[in-house]
Amino acid sequence: MEIVDGNLAVNITALPTLEAFVLARIESFRTIYYHKTARAGQISLIKAMEVADCDLKLTSFKDVNDFLNLDDYYVWCKLKEHSEARHYILALERRELLKCAYEKVFHVEDKVISSILTNDAVRRKVEEEIANEAEIPVDEVAIDVPSLPSIPYFHSMKFDVMDIPLVDDKVPSRRVLLKATDLSRVLDVLKGFMNIIRVYTSSRNREKVKEAAEKVLGALPESTRVSY
Repeated sequence: MEIVDGNLAVNITALPTLEAFVLARIESFRTIYYHKTARAGQISLIKAMEVADCDLKLTSFKDVNDFLNLDDYYVWCKLKEHSEARHYILALERRELLKCAYEKVFHVEDKVISSILTNDAVRRKVEEEIANEAEIPVDEVAIDVPSLPSIPYFHSMKFDVMDIPLVDDKVPSRRVLLKATDLSRVLDVLKGFMNIIRVYTSSRNREKVKEAAEKVLGALPESTRVSY
């Protein structure tokens, strides 16, 4: 990589490696970091921290030393001792994870989905609607909306925000900047966001929540089925 006009640019000779990196990154997020089972565990842990926050103050700390005390062992033990958070931690220890009842991966703009992705209040409202439709308590429904920019690069050039500048320095007297998407069909196709919406619930309510989520969220366009 090189610095051109204050921005990082990739040498054009590294384009094949750049393509491989972007593909590997997307696949890693889709199959590992954003895997529905891994996210189910994270949701349960977050719920435990939320119900215990007023008592344990795990999300507020005075200085860096307080923050450094919040290692895995400390947080896990504190949550396990808390009367309300305890059942989430015990469920995780028994691997009784939340089940995914509804899932869509999409790369298109949708106003309903966009509002869920960006607004916590809207997401909580949708959780309430799904719970009411399924006739179960609202704390039995959790919406997860991980979002990933497929091109992990931000710059101040007059390029598309999702483009990566390449530098061609074959001409000694000048360095020419080119757009990666103009030279790579792979990067051009991948440009955009990988957005996922999932609705989780307990195993006993899975079917009811699936039907309720489909009613509340509605049918998504066929283009959401496209895999990248």
